Amino acid sequence: MTGEVNPSGFPLRVAIAYGAFFAAVGVVLPFFPVWLDSKGLSSEQIGLVLAVPLFARVLASQPLSAFADRLGERSTALRGYYWLSSIAFIGFWFTDTLTTILIVSVAHAFLSAPILPMIDSIAMSGVRRFEMDYGKVRLWGSIAFIIANLAGGLLLSGFDADAILIALIVLFLLGALSSQAVPRIGLARKRAASDSPDQSLFRRRRLMLVFVAAAMIQASHALVYGFGTLYWQTLGFSGLTIGLLWALGVLAEVGLMQITTRLVERFGSMNLLLIGGAGALVRWTLFPFATGLEFVVILQLLHGLSFGAIHMAMQHYTLENVSENQMASAQGLSTMLIGLGGAIMTLVSGGLYEAYGVFGFWVMAALAGVAILVTLVAARLQPQRAGVGGETRSSK
Repeated sequence: MTGEVNPSGFPLRVAIAYGAFFAAVGVVLPFFPVWLDSKGLSSEQIGLVLAVPLFARVLASQPLSAFADRLGERSTALRGYYWLSSIAFIGFWFTDTLTTILIVSVAHAFLSAPILPMIDSIAMSGVRRFEMDYGKVRLWGSIAFIIANLAGGLLLSGFDADAILIALIVLFLLGALSSQAVPRIGLARKRAASDSPDQSLFRRRRLMLVFVAAAMIQASHALVYGFGTLYWQTLGFSGLTIGLLWALGVLAEVGLMQITTRLVERFGSMNLLLIGGAGALVRWTLFPFATGLEFVVILQLLHGLSFGAIHMAMQHYTLENVSENQMASAQGLSTMLIGLGGAIMTLVSGGLYEAYGVFGFWVMAALAGVAILVTLVAARLQPQRAGVGGETRSSK
């Protein structure tokens, strides 16, 4: 604790921000490709539309997030980015060609890139200053994602694809409204002796390797994000069933978040990263063989490791090793790397799915395997205190 006053309802207000953000993501991720398909786009064109905006996010996330650190009040920057990106998203209603869809996608992606890093950085400040339990606040984003998955599945079952777009416009505008409630807490009043705010994040090898490994594992989800719904439709699954499958994966993520603090205390953030990488490796290796609903359900439960463990491990590692006055910059950097990996793999995914279908997931398994090796390299650079993941906040 720093002795600072905890803003009224801080955890609740941050939880609302997470919920509003991930409600939109819960519809975009599984169902936006269906809207693109309804516009007559091919698999390769869908891959292009999903990938190009990710490159815009790569360019925008770190500098726009770092600007918020310089501004001094991250919630102000968050509100501005949220409103501008939500207005940009409305432009999809007026698109009917690949070119116009790409233009709107890039504009929205550029403006929305720093939103989640801003929320994450404010949340991690709450962990550091007020001893907030990050996992128990962040899980409300996952719960909102689950509800959105189910609602999106129902929309897909009962209406045409334009209903998905209308729902997304409404959700993004509600997200912008929710940003008004995010607490104003400024930056830290003083730095801890262990902090090194003047050191460039890019020059910190261990931090960069952890971020790169996490980004690679997150990027291995590109094929399922882009074509999972379309593939499951070929297996005969209904829109509601597909929504339930997406929700099930995030439910596993929620369950893991409930015990993250204990997992990190027992295994360390580095070991948790390795466990998540192993989960991704198994999930993508077995994916082509999962043609029955029961098998698909089992693999969806591995989302708790392949995504949830990776995200939580990276957040805890960042908290342990980055000063608060660089927190938004660090969140922007990790988002940039995740975006770059996701952009590359999403761009590849269209052609990969076109050429190899579901067996393209073996490429994603290989990527997860390489990420595990990168994590092991990073682990060797850590002080050997409490096993692989035994770094402390003073570890640089």
